[in-house]
Formats: sequence, C-alpha cells, structure tokens
Amino acid sequence: MGDYDDIEELKQLEASGGDVPAQSVPAVSGPDMEDGSHMVTGFIPMRALFGRFTVPYYNPITKKGYQRAPSKARISQFANKLRSSRIDMPNSVLFNIRDTSAREYFKNGFLHLPEIKDNNNSDLKMHIVDGQHRILALKKAIFDGWEEGADFLVPFICILGAEEPQEMKQFYEINSNAKSVRTDLALALLKQMTIEDPSMIEDLEGKKKAWLIEAQTIVERLANESPLWRGRIRLPMMEKGATTMPSASMVKSLQPVLTSAFFRRLSEDQRLRILEAYWEGVRQLIPAAFDTPDDYTLLKGVGVRVLHNLLPVVVEAIRDAGKSTAVSDNYSDVLEDPLTQIHAINAYGVEVVGTEFWLSGADGGAGSYSSESGIARLTAALLKMLPESDM
Repeated sequence: MGDYDDIEELKQLEASGGDVPAQSVPAVSGPDMEDGSHMVTGFIPMRALFGRFTVPYYNPITKKGYQRAPSKARISQFANKLRSSRIDMPNSVLFNIRDTSAREYFKNGFLHLPEIKDNNNSDLKMHIVDGQHRILALKKAIFDGWEEGADFLVPFICILGAEEPQEMKQFYEINSNAKSVRTDLALALLKQMTIEDPSMIEDLEGKKKAWLIEAQTIVERLANESPLWRGRIRLPMMEKGATTMPSASMVKSLQPVLTSAFFRRLSEDQRLRILEAYWEGVRQLIPAAFDTPDDYTLLKGVGVRVLHNLLPVVVEAIRDAGKSTAVSDNYSDVLEDPLTQIHAINAYGVEVVGTEFWLSGADGGAGSYSSESGIARLTAALLKMLPESDM
C-alpha cells in the first residue's frame, strides 16, 4: 500500500492538494445497487483517506450537493473522545466513487484506489454519503497530535460508480427520519430527487405527500422572486439574518392551501400569483408588519400559519363575489375586519386591537396563540369575522 509515513506529510497533503498515491485496500464484494453500481466493504486506514475523500455540501444557490454543514462542536467532541480512547467507531462510513469505471477497481479481494494527480479529478475521490463527522473528527484528532490515529481502521462501505442523484437518494433514505437532519434540508433534497427521478412523485401521491414538493417549489420561488418575501424566508444553510420564517415552517403552513380543491386545479404560476396578491392585500392592511417584521408575528410562525389557514376560505369569498383572485385589493377588502378588528388582552393587561394585536412578545396578543390548539382557535376567531356570503 502506498501512503505517507507521518502526520506532517499528511498535513502537507491536505494543505497542498497534491498528488494522492494509489492505494490497495482489502475488501469484500457486496451486492449490486438498483442503478447498476456495485458495493464493497472493508476497513481502510485513516492515513489512506487523506487527500482522497470529499464532502458534497449542499449549495442553496446552485442546488448542487446534499450534505449539511458540519458541526464544529460535534467534531471537536468526537475528536477528543477518540484521542482519549473513550469511544469506538463500529458504524461503517458510506462512500461513493463516481468514476464510471469504478466497478473495475475491485479485483481479487482488494479495492484498488487509483492515483489522483494534482487533486483535479473529483470523480476519483471517495464522496462521503454518510459519516462526515466521524471522518472529520478523525482528521482533527490526528492533526491535534493523535499519531496512532493515522492507522485507525475505518469501517466502510463503498459504492462504486454511482452518480450524484443515487448518492443523494442514499443520504436521504439514511437520514430523512433522523433527528440530526434539519427538515428544511430534507425537503429541499426530496424535491431535488423528484426532479432526478419523476417516478418518486407517484409514491408521494400514494402517501398523500405530493403537496410537500409543490410547497417546497413555491417557497423557493417566493424566497427568490417575491418582492414581499425575498429575504424573509430562510432556506437550508442560510444564516438567520433578516429572515423571519424557516422554509420548512413555510412549507408546512401551505398544506391547507395546496390540498384545497381550488388550488389543486391551478398551475404553479397561478398559485404564486394568488399568494403574492394575498400577502400584498395583508400588507395594505398591516403595513407596519412588513416595514419592521421582527416586531410583529404576522410574517412569523403564528401569523403565516393562521393566514394560510384562512386563504382557501378567503379565495372562495372572492370567487363568490365574482371578483379576481389575482387582485390584492380584493383580499384587503375581505380581510379588513378580521385583521384590523381582532383584539385580545396582552401580558400587561392592556387591550390590543388590529396592528397592535400582531405585535411580537408581551406587547401583542397573537403570541398567546402559538401552540397548535392556539393556532386553531385564532383561525376560528378570524373566520367568524369574515364578511358573510351574499349567496
């Protein structure tokens, strides 16, 4: 096996991105994957992975990659335990080599990893599908002086020749139900996988979850295109900044909208136009909430959930009146009494009405409705204040 002898050489390899020598690792052949790629398993010395592994992080701009950003605290904690021999690592790390000829790397009981020249062919590298924190913790422990860690045998499973969509699918299947994976990233990946494999939509429809993909698409468009929502919705991997609404919460809020009979018949562009007109109608009534959104609940969890609960009913009221559902004034007409007359007693014992009701924290009244039952009660109260139908 070609490798580097000491930690300093390993550090130089990581820093310079130079040539990575060929490696031969004992391995056992496994089954073929559904896409025709092959799996092998075995143990690989950590020193053999330096310069050879890569982590395909999710980029919210290009929509490439799928891994969440690593937790520095988690890496440090794991590295410290490794150095003090207080932890084992029995779970296999899942890699994939994207090279289309990677299946040929396995011969006679060995996985023959090729030389990587000038660090310029990522398809020859071992892409970490699952286990990035373990590998990054081992790397940190070694760089922090744990010399014996260079010979640590990492249990691994390696897929040979799968493309990125297959990697993404494996990552999703492994992690979508895990607590450590953020819901916003899981939804973004689920949407991306349906683009790569449209047959997944049928499975989601059977589970009555196809609306999740529709909602994720709309939320991404609102975040990028809407004059009202641009900069307000926090997409995966984004810092909080001036955002008021996590994308996963925004997606969840759209369920009553997208599962309503009227919206199911609309195109994506039509749905977007209605949502834009609706929120513009809201802005006309409570402009302060859009000027300083952090001071109000209207563009946060409670406000968004309740207003999206109301939307299907408001749409029907507008249609019953023979008016357009794409005109913001029609929404402000219907919502005027509910949004400006809603009232409550705040935490200081003061009655708050309309705009003041939607203030955040103890100053307002909407914050007391933040639970699921509270959202249902506030929705019901606002529904009663809608104009009565003429029919």
